[in-house]
Amino acid sequence: MATGLQTDFVIYQDEFNTGMTEVMQQESNVFNSQSGGGITLTTKFHEGHYSSEAMFAAIASSALASRRVAGVGAVADTAMTQIENTQVKVDRKIGPIAQTLDSFRKINKDPRVMSYILGQQYGKAVLLEQLNTGIAAGAAAFGQDLAVGTGATGNTGVIGTVQVSTDTMSHTALTRGIGAFGDQSSRVKAFVMHSKVYFDLMRQAIADNVYQVAGATIYQGTIASLNRPVVVTDSASLISVGTGVGGIDEYQTLCLTPEAITIRESEEREIVSDIITGLDNLVLRYQGEYAYTVGLKGYTWDQSNGGINPTDAALKLATNWDKTATDDKSLGGSRILSA
Repeated sequence: MATGLQTDFVIYQDEFNTGMTEVMQQESNVFNSQSGGGITLTTKFHEGHYSSEAMFAAIASSALASRRVAGVGAVADTAMTQIENTQVKVDRKIGPIAQTLDSFRKINKDPRVMSYILGQQYGKAVLLEQLNTGIAAGAAAFGQDLAVGTGATGNTGVIGTVQVSTDTMSHTALTRGIGAFGDQSSRVKAFVMHSKVYFDLMRQAIADNVYQVAGATIYQGTIASLNRPVVVTDSASLISVGTGVGGIDEYQTLCLTPEAITIRESEEREIVSDIITGLDNLVLRYQGEYAYTVGLKGYTWDQSNGGINPTDAALKLATNWDKTATDDKSLGGSRILSA
């Protein structure tokens, strides 16, 4: 009588990985295109806890000046400078997840099929977690430098400690969001907003009773978004509970330029399955590890303040993201606050 070996179950790891990889590739390709490239989900492995790149800073305007044609006097040199943008790696785990082999037999299912399904579920969950993390970091950083509100003036107070009015999202507020980039507003390629904000904007479009706007809104079930795609996600990262005027919730909408938020899977995924004995029933257990790196255009991760493998709370702290762009128009995005 042949005795099965633990190695017979290695195929379950392959099935889990296959399902997870398939979903992540499909979902990331769709998301990258639908977000107008504002949030990019890619793969790029690197060593260590940080990924840094150096670039030349823009030449200061003082380097451009009138030239005297009468005289050959000495002038001071203007030095070229470099800036370094650092992205930070976050480490994550999967499971452990345990299930008795008997439970598979009772429903007449092959554990390999269940492994594939579980991999697909985790593939979606991993992408959603990465998206929420990137949005949280972007909202924190962009809000400290390019934040506008929905009030009459659009100026909601001191940047970084803004308080929104009781107004909901409007098309006027959207124009303020992209207007923060001035003559570079065409660089804004997509909006990221909560569904509550999206439907507030839809109701406002209908209330405007302008045929080209309200008619299209009613007929297509979409909103006029200044010819830019809208990524609608009920991410908790887009809600600040009780921080608005009178203790109301604030909602954050991001106006993103290309590659404003980059999320790169930066280490090989490890998924391990094991058969646990010594219990009343044989148990199949899964556990995995993965890591990805978060970067924001125009900002560098503050290694001294934020440190390695930051928590979700640390990623949401604006003080952990230092602006390196010399011009706000070169930043990755702006933030609109609404009620």
